[in-house]
Amino acid sequence: MHAVQGMIHSFASIFAIIILISAITPGFLIAGFFITALYVPIGAFYIRASRDLKRLESIQRSPLYQQFEETLTGVTTIRAYCDERRFVRDNMETIDAHSRPFWYLWVCKIL
Repeated sequence: MHAVQGMIHSFASIFAIIILISAITPGFLIAGFFITALYVPIGAFYIRASRDLKRLESIQRSPLYQQFEETLTGVTTIRAYCDERRFVRDNMETIDAHSRPFWYLWVCKIL
C-alpha cells in the first residue's frame, strides 16, 4: 500500500511540475511532445532487448553453477591428475560466457 501511495504522489508531483512549467514557458509543451515521441520507441526497444538479455543471462547461469559443483565434487581427482590449469581455464571461459549477456544489458541501459 505504501508503494501505491508513493507512486500516486510521484505522478501528482510530475503532473504539477508539467503544468507549472507549461504556464511559465508554453514552448515547453512543443519540446516535451517531441521528446516524448522520441522516448517511447526507445523505451519499447529497451524493454524488448533487456527481457531477452535477462533470459540469456539466466540460461548461461546454469552451466556455470553446474561446472562449479562438479569441480568441487571432483577436486581430489583433478589434483591427482595435475589438471588444475584446464579446469581454471574452462571455468574462466564459462564465466566469460555468463558475463557476456550481463555486460550487453548494462550497455543497453547506458545507451
